[in-house]
Amino acid sequence: MCDAKTYATLYLDVYQGKNAPNVGIHAKVRDLPTSQKAVANACYQLGLHKKDDCGGRMRHIAMDNRYQCPQLAVMLREHCNIYSTGTNRSNRKGWPKDKLNLTKKMDRGTTKTMYDKGNKVTVAQWVDSKVVNVCSTLNTCEISTVKRQIGSDRKEFQCPSVLVTYQQTMGSIDRNDQMRVHGGGFSQKAHFKKWYKKVHLAVMDCMLLNSWIAWNLSTERLARSGRRKLKQCEFFNYIAETFLNYSKPEEHHQLVQSTAKAVTTIIEGIPHIPMKPNQGSPPRCAVCKLEYNWNKGLGEQDLASAVASCSCCRVSAHNHVIVNGNRRIHKRPEFANMTCFDIMHSVPGLQMWPRKEGSKVSFRPNQKHSVIQELRESHKVNGSTEEDDADINRTSR
Repeated sequence: MCDAKTYATLYLDVYQGKNAPNVGIHAKVRDLPTSQKAVANACYQLGLHKKDDCGGRMRHIAMDNRYQCPQLAVMLREHCNIYSTGTNRSNRKGWPKDKLNLTKKMDRGTTKTMYDKGNKVTVAQWVDSKVVNVCSTLNTCEISTVKRQIGSDRKEFQCPSVLVTYQQTMGSIDRNDQMRVHGGGFSQKAHFKKWYKKVHLAVMDCMLLNSWIAWNLSTERLARSGRRKLKQCEFFNYIAETFLNYSKPEEHHQLVQSTAKAVTTIIEGIPHIPMKPNQGSPPRCAVCKLEYNWNKGLGEQDLASAVASCSCCRVSAHNHVIVNGNRRIHKRPEFANMTCFDIMHSVPGLQMWPRKEGSKVSFRPNQKHSVIQELRESHKVNGSTEEDDADINRTSR
Protein backbone atom coordinates (compact mmCIF):
# COMPACT_ATOMS: atom_id res chain seq x y z
CA MET A 1 0.00 0.00 0.00
CA CYS A 2 1.46 3.35 -1.11
CA ASP A 3 0.67 7.02 -0.58
CA ALA A 4 -0.97 8.59 -3.64
CA LYS A 5 0.97 11.87 -3.40
CA THR A 6 4.46 11.02 -2.18
CA TYR A 7 4.54 7.39 -3.49
CA ALA A 8 5.99 6.25 -0.15
CA THR A 9 5.44 2.64 0.91
CA LEU A 10 2.96 2.54 3.79
CA TYR A 11 2.56 -1.21 4.18
CA LEU A 12 4.31 -4.25 2.73
CA ASP A 13 3.32 -7.86 3.21
CA VAL A 14 3.92 -11.24 1.60
CA TYR A 15 0.90 -12.47 -0.29
CA GLN A 16 0.10 -15.76 1.43
CA GLY A 17 -2.68 -17.09 -0.77
CA LYS A 18 -4.98 -19.60 0.87
CA ASN A 19 -3.18 -19.98 4.17
CA ALA A 20 -5.14 -21.55 7.03
CA PRO A 21 -2.71 -20.47 9.84
CA ASN A 22 -3.21 -16.78 8.88
CA VAL A 23 0.29 -15.73 9.90
CA GLY A 24 0.41 -11.98 10.57
CA ILE A 25 -3.27 -11.52 9.69
CA HIS A 26 -5.47 -9.33 11.89
CA ALA A 27 -8.06 -11.27 13.87
CA LYS A 28 -11.00 -9.33 12.40
CA VAL A 29 -10.28 -10.25 8.78
CA ARG A 30 -9.23 -13.92 9.01
CA ASP A 31 -12.58 -15.20 7.72
CA LEU A 32 -12.60 -13.07 4.56
CA PRO A 33 -11.81 -14.47 1.10
CA THR A 34 -8.13 -14.51 0.14
CA SER A 35 -7.90 -11.34 -1.98
CA GLN A 36 -10.18 -9.32 0.32
CA LYS A 37 -8.17 -10.47 3.33
CA ALA A 38 -4.96 -8.97 1.89
CA VAL A 39 -6.52 -5.50 1.50
CA ALA A 40 -8.42 -5.46 4.79
CA ASN A 41 -5.38 -6.73 6.71
CA ALA A 42 -3.27 -3.83 5.40
CA CYS A 43 -5.90 -1.33 6.55
CA TYR A 44 -6.21 -2.89 10.02
CA GLN A 45 -2.45 -3.29 10.48
CA LEU A 46 -1.94 0.40 9.63
CA GLY A 47 -4.74 1.36 12.03
CA LEU A 48 -6.71 3.18 9.32
CA HIS A 49 -9.97 1.84 10.75
CA LYS A 50 -9.57 3.92 13.92
CA LYS A 51 -7.78 7.04 12.71
CA ASP A 52 -9.57 10.31 11.99
CA ASP A 53 -6.85 12.70 10.87
CA CYS A 54 -8.27 13.67 7.47
CA GLY A 55 -10.12 16.77 8.63
CA GLY A 56 -13.50 15.07 8.82
CA ARG A 57 -13.14 13.48 5.39
CA MET A 58 -12.93 9.78 4.60
CA ARG A 59 -9.88 8.15 3.12
CA HIS A 60 -9.91 6.79 -0.40
CA ILE A 61 -8.11 3.65 -1.62
CA ALA A 62 -7.65 2.67 -5.27
CA MET A 63 -7.22 -1.00 -6.18
CA ASP A 64 -6.84 -3.01 -9.36
CA ASN A 65 -9.08 -5.86 -10.43
CA ARG A 66 -7.07 -8.41 -8.46
CA TYR A 67 -8.68 -7.20 -5.23
CA GLN A 68 -11.64 -4.87 -5.79
CA CYS A 69 -15.21 -6.15 -5.67
CA PRO A 70 -18.55 -4.71 -4.43
CA GLN A 71 -18.43 -6.85 -1.30
CA LEU A 72 -14.99 -5.52 -0.29
CA ALA A 73 -15.99 -1.92 -1.09
CA VAL A 74 -18.96 -2.07 1.27
CA MET A 75 -16.90 -3.72 4.02
CA LEU A 76 -14.18 -1.03 3.88
CA ARG A 77 -16.73 1.77 4.07
CA GLU A 78 -18.80 0.31 6.90
CA HIS A 79 -16.05 -1.15 9.12
CA CYS A 80 -12.98 0.95 8.27
CA ASN A 81 -14.56 4.27 7.26
CA ILE A 82 -12.69 4.17 3.93
CA TYR A 83 -13.96 4.86 0.42
CA SER A 84 -12.59 2.67 -2.37
CA THR A 85 -12.50 2.64 -6.16
CA GLY A 86 -11.10 0.01 -8.46
CA THR A 87 -11.42 -1.95 -11.64
CA ASN A 88 -13.47 -5.07 -11.21
CA ARG A 89 -13.55 -8.53 -12.76
CA SER A 90 -16.93 -9.62 -14.05
CA ASN A 91 -16.93 -12.82 -11.97
CA ARG A 92 -16.58 -11.05 -8.60
CA LYS A 93 -19.25 -11.41 -5.92
CA GLY A 94 -21.96 -8.78 -6.21
CA TRP A 95 -21.12 -7.74 -9.78
CA PRO A 96 -24.33 -7.52 -11.93
CA LYS A 97 -22.90 -9.11 -15.07
CA ASP A 98 -26.38 -9.81 -16.43
CA LYS A 99 -27.12 -6.05 -16.60
CA LEU A 100 -23.66 -4.65 -17.36
CA ASN A 101 -23.10 -6.39 -20.69
CA LEU A 102 -21.13 -4.00 -22.90
CA THR A 103 -18.68 -5.47 -25.42
CA LYS A 104 -15.50 -4.12 -26.99
CA LYS A 105 -17.20 -4.08 -30.41
CA MET A 106 -19.26 -1.07 -29.29
CA ASP A 107 -18.17 2.50 -29.94
CA ARG A 108 -15.32 3.84 -27.79
CA GLY A 109 -16.67 5.97 -24.95
CA THR A 110 -19.89 3.98 -24.51
CA THR A 111 -20.82 4.01 -20.80
CA LYS A 112 -23.31 2.18 -18.62
CA THR A 113 -23.64 3.08 -14.92
CA MET A 114 -25.69 1.58 -12.08
CA TYR A 115 -26.18 2.66 -8.47
CA ASP A 116 -27.24 0.38 -5.60
CA LYS A 117 -29.24 2.49 -3.12
CA GLY A 118 -29.23 -0.21 -0.45
CA ASN A 119 -25.45 -0.77 -0.31
CA LYS A 120 -24.58 2.69 -1.71
CA VAL A 121 -22.24 1.30 -4.36
CA THR A 122 -21.69 2.59 -7.88
CA VAL A 123 -20.75 0.14 -10.65
CA ALA A 124 -20.04 1.13 -14.23
CA GLN A 125 -18.76 -0.11 -17.57
CA TRP A 126 -16.80 1.89 -20.11
CA VAL A 127 -15.63 0.89 -23.57
CA ASP A 128 -12.03 1.84 -24.36
CA SER A 129 -9.78 -0.46 -26.37
CA LYS A 130 -11.55 -3.09 -24.27
CA VAL A 131 -14.39 -3.07 -21.75
CA VAL A 132 -13.39 -1.66 -18.34
CA ASN A 133 -15.42 -2.53 -15.23
CA VAL A 134 -15.23 -0.21 -12.24
CA CYS A 135 -16.70 -0.35 -8.73
CA SER A 136 -16.70 2.55 -6.27
CA THR A 137 -18.29 3.81 -3.05
CA LEU A 138 -17.73 7.50 -3.90
CA ASN A 139 -21.45 7.66 -4.73
CA THR A 140 -21.24 9.69 -7.92
CA CYS A 141 -22.61 8.92 -11.37
CA GLU A 142 -21.11 11.97 -13.06
CA ILE A 143 -19.54 11.73 -16.48
CA SER A 144 -16.18 13.33 -17.30
CA THR A 145 -14.08 13.46 -20.45
CA VAL A 146 -10.71 11.87 -21.22
CA LYS A 147 -8.37 12.15 -24.21
CA ARG A 148 -7.22 9.18 -26.25
CA GLN A 149 -4.75 8.98 -29.13
CA ILE A 150 -6.46 7.48 -32.18
CA GLY A 151 -3.91 7.22 -34.97
CA SER A 152 -2.58 10.74 -35.57
CA ASP A 153 -5.53 12.42 -33.82
CA ARG A 154 -6.13 13.05 -30.12
CA LYS A 155 -9.82 12.79 -29.38
CA GLU A 156 -12.02 13.30 -26.35
CA PHE A 157 -14.39 10.64 -25.04
CA GLN A 158 -16.88 10.49 -22.22
CA CYS A 159 -15.82 8.49 -19.15
CA PRO A 160 -17.31 7.89 -15.67
CA SER A 161 -15.84 10.25 -13.05
CA VAL A 162 -15.10 7.38 -10.68
CA LEU A 163 -12.83 5.82 -13.32
CA VAL A 164 -11.00 9.13 -13.81
CA THR A 165 -10.44 9.33 -10.05
CA TYR A 166 -9.14 5.77 -10.09
CA GLN A 167 -6.65 6.56 -12.87
CA GLN A 168 -5.38 9.62 -11.01
CA THR A 169 -4.87 7.69 -7.76
CA MET A 170 -3.81 4.21 -8.82
CA GLY A 171 -0.53 5.32 -10.41
CA SER A 172 1.23 5.58 -7.05
CA ILE A 173 1.94 1.83 -7.01
CA ASP A 174 3.52 1.95 -10.48
CA ARG A 175 5.57 5.02 -9.58
CA ASN A 176 6.74 3.36 -6.38
CA ASP A 177 7.87 0.27 -8.32
CA GLN A 178 9.61 2.44 -10.89
CA MET A 179 11.45 4.53 -8.30
CA ARG A 180 12.60 1.44 -6.37
CA VAL A 181 14.17 -0.03 -9.50
CA HIS A 182 16.09 3.15 -10.45
CA GLY A 183 19.36 3.50 -8.55
CA GLY A 184 18.79 0.36 -6.49
CA GLY A 185 16.29 -2.35 -7.14
CA PHE A 186 18.13 -5.04 -5.20
CA SER A 187 15.10 -7.35 -5.32
CA GLN A 188 15.06 -7.10 -9.14
CA LYS A 189 18.80 -7.63 -9.65
CA ALA A 190 19.40 -10.71 -7.50
CA HIS A 191 17.59 -14.02 -7.82
CA PHE A 192 17.35 -16.70 -5.16
CA LYS A 193 15.63 -20.02 -4.73
CA LYS A 194 14.60 -18.98 -1.24
CA TRP A 195 11.70 -16.53 -1.50
CA TYR A 196 12.40 -14.85 1.84
CA LYS A 197 15.80 -13.61 0.60
CA LYS A 198 14.12 -11.63 -2.15
CA VAL A 199 11.56 -10.32 0.35
CA HIS A 200 14.43 -9.08 2.53
CA LEU A 201 15.91 -7.18 -0.44
CA ALA A 202 12.47 -5.75 -1.29
CA VAL A 203 12.14 -4.44 2.27
CA MET A 204 15.55 -2.77 1.90
CA ASP A 205 14.41 -1.15 -1.37
CA CYS A 206 11.32 0.26 0.35
CA MET A 207 13.40 1.52 3.28
CA LEU A 208 15.79 3.38 0.96
CA LEU A 209 12.94 4.93 -1.03
CA ASN A 210 11.00 5.96 2.09
CA SER A 211 14.08 7.53 3.66
CA TRP A 212 14.71 9.60 0.51
CA ILE A 213 11.07 10.74 0.39
CA ALA A 214 11.17 11.61 4.12
CA TRP A 215 14.34 13.65 3.62
CA ASN A 216 12.81 15.74 0.84
CA LEU A 217 9.62 16.25 2.87
CA SER A 218 11.70 17.46 5.81
CA THR A 219 13.26 20.18 3.67
CA GLU A 220 9.83 21.75 3.27
CA ARG A 221 8.80 21.43 6.91
CA LEU A 222 12.22 22.40 8.32
CA ALA A 223 13.05 25.28 6.02
CA ARG A 224 15.40 26.90 8.54
CA SER A 225 17.56 23.81 8.90
CA GLY A 226 19.42 24.55 5.68
CA ARG A 227 18.55 21.22 4.11
CA ARG A 228 18.06 20.99 0.37
CA LYS A 229 16.19 18.49 -1.71
CA LEU A 230 18.34 15.71 -3.08
CA LYS A 231 18.03 13.72 -6.24
CA GLN A 232 17.55 10.01 -5.78
CA CYS A 233 21.03 9.22 -7.11
CA GLU A 234 22.59 11.79 -4.73
CA PHE A 235 20.82 10.37 -1.70
CA PHE A 236 21.65 6.75 -2.56
CA ASN A 237 25.29 7.68 -3.17
CA TYR A 238 25.47 9.28 0.27
CA ILE A 239 23.93 6.19 1.90
CA ALA A 240 26.41 3.90 0.12
CA GLU A 241 29.42 5.99 1.17
CA THR A 242 28.18 6.09 4.76
CA PHE A 243 27.91 2.30 4.93
CA LEU A 244 31.32 1.78 3.33
CA ASN A 245 33.06 4.16 5.73
CA TYR A 246 31.18 3.22 8.90
CA SER A 247 33.00 1.53 11.78
CA LYS A 248 32.12 1.08 15.43
CA PRO A 249 34.59 2.80 17.80
CA GLU A 250 34.81 -0.21 20.14
CA GLU A 251 35.49 -2.61 17.26
CA HIS A 252 38.19 -0.32 15.92
CA HIS A 253 39.83 -0.23 19.36
CA GLN A 254 39.78 -4.05 19.59
CA LEU A 255 41.28 -4.32 16.12
CA VAL A 256 44.14 -1.93 16.94
CA GLN A 257 44.80 -3.72 20.24
CA SER A 258 44.78 -7.14 18.57
CA THR A 259 47.07 -5.98 15.77
CA ALA A 260 49.53 -4.52 18.26
CA LYS A 261 49.80 -7.83 20.11
CA ALA A 262 49.85 -10.16 17.10
CA VAL A 263 51.99 -9.91 13.99
CA THR A 264 49.41 -11.44 11.63
CA THR A 265 50.46 -9.71 8.43
CA ILE A 266 54.23 -10.00 8.09
CA ILE A 267 56.69 -12.23 9.92
CA GLU A 268 60.30 -11.87 8.78
CA GLY A 269 59.13 -10.26 5.55
CA ILE A 270 56.66 -13.09 4.68
CA PRO A 271 52.91 -12.36 4.79
CA HIS A 272 50.69 -14.74 6.80
CA ILE A 273 47.11 -14.40 5.61
CA PRO A 274 44.08 -16.45 6.83
CA MET A 275 42.56 -18.37 3.92
CA LYS A 276 39.77 -20.88 3.37
CA PRO A 277 41.00 -24.47 3.96
CA ASN A 278 41.24 -26.92 1.10
CA GLN A 279 38.33 -29.23 0.35
CA GLY A 280 38.08 -32.39 2.39
CA SER A 281 37.70 -33.06 6.08
CA PRO A 282 37.75 -29.71 7.95
CA PRO A 283 40.96 -29.10 9.92
CA ARG A 284 40.91 -28.51 13.66
CA CYS A 285 42.10 -25.41 15.44
CA ALA A 286 45.63 -26.03 16.80
CA VAL A 287 45.15 -23.60 19.71
CA CYS A 288 41.89 -25.12 20.95
CA LYS A 289 43.18 -28.64 20.27
CA LEU A 290 46.05 -28.04 22.71
CA GLU A 291 43.73 -27.98 25.73
CA TYR A 292 41.33 -30.57 24.33
CA ASN A 293 44.13 -33.15 24.44
CA TRP A 294 44.44 -32.55 28.17
CA ASN A 295 40.75 -32.34 29.00
CA LYS A 296 38.31 -34.17 26.71
CA GLY A 297 35.43 -32.70 28.68
CA LEU A 298 35.90 -29.40 26.87
CA GLY A 299 34.22 -30.96 23.82
CA GLU A 300 35.37 -30.95 20.23
CA GLN A 301 32.21 -29.86 18.45
CA ASP A 302 33.62 -26.40 17.82
CA LEU A 303 37.20 -27.37 16.98
CA ALA A 304 36.62 -27.44 13.22
CA SER A 305 34.05 -24.62 12.87
CA ALA A 306 35.13 -21.40 11.11
CA VAL A 307 38.77 -22.51 10.92
CA ALA A 308 41.17 -20.68 8.61
CA SER A 309 44.42 -21.96 7.12
CA CYS A 310 47.52 -19.75 7.03
CA SER A 311 48.71 -18.91 3.51
CA CYS A 312 52.35 -19.38 4.55
CA CYS A 313 52.84 -21.84 7.41
CA ARG A 314 49.56 -23.74 6.78
CA VAL A 315 48.60 -23.69 10.44
CA SER A 316 44.86 -24.10 11.07
CA ALA A 317 43.18 -21.88 13.66
CA HIS A 318 39.95 -20.00 14.35
CA ASN A 319 39.80 -16.61 12.69
CA HIS A 320 37.18 -15.08 15.02
CA VAL A 321 37.27 -13.90 18.62
CA ILE A 322 35.93 -16.54 21.01
CA VAL A 323 34.00 -14.59 23.64
CA ASN A 324 32.33 -17.22 25.81
CA GLY A 325 34.68 -20.12 25.15
CA ASN A 326 35.85 -22.61 27.74
CA ARG A 327 39.48 -22.66 26.59
CA ARG A 328 41.65 -21.09 29.28
CA ILE A 329 44.22 -19.76 26.85
CA HIS A 330 41.74 -17.14 25.64
CA LYS A 331 41.33 -15.83 29.20
CA ARG A 332 45.02 -15.00 29.61
CA PRO A 333 45.77 -11.24 29.57
CA GLU A 334 48.43 -11.45 26.84
CA PHE A 335 45.87 -13.04 24.48
CA ALA A 336 42.87 -10.80 25.29
CA ASN A 337 40.56 -10.01 22.33
CA MET A 338 42.70 -12.10 20.01
CA THR A 339 41.64 -14.83 17.61
CA CYS A 340 43.33 -18.23 17.62
CA PHE A 341 44.96 -17.24 14.34
CA ASP A 342 46.41 -14.13 16.03
CA ILE A 343 47.63 -16.21 18.97
CA MET A 344 49.48 -18.60 16.66
CA HIS A 345 51.26 -15.70 14.93
CA SER A 346 51.93 -13.54 17.99
CA VAL A 347 55.37 -13.35 19.59
CA PRO A 348 54.47 -15.83 22.39
CA GLY A 349 52.65 -18.01 19.85
CA LEU A 350 55.72 -18.31 17.62
CA GLN A 351 57.61 -19.55 20.66
CA MET A 352 54.85 -21.91 21.80
CA TRP A 353 54.51 -23.45 18.31
CA PRO A 354 57.98 -23.08 16.75
CA ARG A 355 58.23 -23.54 12.97
CA LYS A 356 60.99 -25.86 11.83
CA GLU A 357 63.48 -24.54 9.30
CA GLY A 358 63.01 -25.86 5.81
CA SER A 359 59.41 -26.87 6.44
CA LYS A 360 56.17 -24.90 6.33
CA VAL A 361 53.88 -27.63 7.62
CA SER A 362 55.38 -29.80 10.34
CA PHE A 363 55.65 -28.29 13.83
CA ARG A 364 54.94 -29.31 17.43
CA PRO A 365 54.09 -27.26 20.53
CA ASN A 366 56.99 -26.44 22.80
CA GLN A 367 56.05 -28.27 25.98
CA LYS A 368 58.73 -26.38 27.94
CA HIS A 369 57.21 -22.99 27.25
CA SER A 370 56.01 -21.24 30.41
CA VAL A 371 52.50 -20.57 29.06
CA ILE A 372 51.97 -24.21 28.06
CA GLN A 373 53.26 -25.40 31.43
CA GLU A 374 50.87 -23.07 33.28
CA LEU A 375 47.98 -24.28 31.16
CA ARG A 376 48.90 -27.89 31.86
CA GLU A 377 49.01 -27.22 35.58
CA SER A 378 45.60 -25.54 35.46
CA HIS A 379 44.20 -28.70 33.84
CA LYS A 380 46.12 -30.84 36.39
CA VAL A 381 48.09 -32.66 33.69
CA ASN A 382 51.40 -34.28 34.72
CA GLY A 383 54.06 -34.61 32.02
CA SER A 384 53.50 -34.98 28.28
CA THR A 385 53.20 -37.88 25.91
CA GLU A 386 54.35 -38.44 22.36
CA GLU A 387 50.75 -39.28 21.48
CA ASP A 388 49.54 -35.78 22.39
CA ASP A 389 52.32 -34.12 20.41
CA ALA A 390 51.71 -36.32 17.41
CA ASP A 391 47.96 -35.62 17.54
CA ILE A 392 48.54 -31.85 17.62
CA ASN A 393 50.98 -32.09 14.74
CA ARG A 394 48.60 -34.23 12.70
CA THR A 395 45.60 -31.90 13.09
CA SER A 396 47.67 -28.86 12.14
CA ARG A 397 48.73 -30.16 8.77
